[in-house]
Amino acid sequence: MMAIIVVALIGASPLSVAALSGSILLSNLPEAAGGAKEMSKNDNSKKKVLMFWIGIALILSASALLGYWAIIY
Repeated sequence: MMAIIVVALIGASPLSVAALSGSILLSNLPEAAGGAKEMSKNDNSKKKVLMFWIGIALILSASALLGYWAIIY
């Protein structure tokens, strides 16, 4: 499935890439919010939960950039 998305995005415009990224974000947001709520219930501080999700976002962003660079170069 991922290969199909990558092949489709190779010749895509920046607007198409932004639209796909936005739709992925919006589709995963409820699950992330539910996970954060569960983490808060299990005696994790709000700061710890926030730092966890920021770390995940940074790791995923770096992975996306590395994948992009791997395809382009």
